[in-house]
Amino acid sequence: MVNPKLQLFTEENLEKEIILENLGREVKLRKYVIFGVIILVLISKFILKPFPYYYSSAVFCILFLLLLFPIATYIKKHPSFSASKIRLILFWVFALEVIVICGVLYFYIPIAVYYSAPMALVAIPIFVLYLLLIYPLLYSKKYSDVFYLLCFLLVILLAILEDKGFYLSYSNYPISEYMVRPSQLVFIPIVIGGFTFLVIRNTMDYFWGRFTELNFELRKLNEELEEKIKERTKELEEARTVLEIKVEARTKELKELAERREEIIKERTKDLQGRVNELERIHRLTVGRELKMIVLKEEIERLKEELEKYKIK
Repeated sequence: MVNPKLQLFTEENLEKEIILENLGREVKLRKYVIFGVIILVLISKFILKPFPYYYSSAVFCILFLLLLFPIATYIKKHPSFSASKIRLILFWVFALEVIVICGVLYFYIPIAVYYSAPMALVAIPIFVLYLLLIYPLLYSKKYSDVFYLLCFLLVILLAILEDKGFYLSYSNYPISEYMVRPSQLVFIPIVIGGFTFLVIRNTMDYFWGRFTELNFELRKLNEELEEKIKERTKELEEARTVLEIKVEARTKELKELAERREEIIKERTKDLQGRVNELERIHRLTVGRELKMIVLKEEIERLKEELEKYKIK
């Protein structure tokens, strides 16, 4: 049975790993986003009429887009941070970025009014795009819901500012003729924004919920596979160690047996050599006796012949 604390720790580590992977991808993507914003600012410079806050708002926005890089470095330098703490840090970073974007949009409200485009409606797709980008980084339904609410409140704020006519005055843009609008129009961006954010929220929750489940299952399967591989490797290491011990013991036995056989062979060779020597000695003695017997027989025959000669005389 899996220990609940161990399982929670594993899921916490998986969440942290997924957030860090998504953060790494976002840092790479952010480079292209900043490059695109710079290109857009330069192009807008040639299209739009100049106004006082053009460069300051653009630079301020780009600086806040750059904020993610030192934050990502800071998080990487503190591997002890939990997933919840990383999520909280990223939440505040993105919340500040959204507020800054809202402020930049407010500076551009007179331009939107000049072109008869309500800024609250323009802000909705920008916030939706931002929500789609930061959702995998927060990796939390609670934080994402708070972020949806923040974006919705900012849309309401922009709609109210437009309805009350709290615009910055730019001399290059004749906005006075568009200042008076029906009060009912304030609800249009609010309703559209609320509906859009609700649809995006439900869609993202379903998509990322399924993605998260599959991701967790895949990572757990990988971890289980790694654990099984480690266990199997450990078993094989133990089996190899036991086999090495047995082979070493058997090798030692065979070596001792070979040494004993060599000793036995040497002893038997020595014994056989002694017997051969003894047989050679006996053979020499036997041959010597036979030779003496032959000599004695010849001597006897000679004596017999001499005796016969004496008898004849």
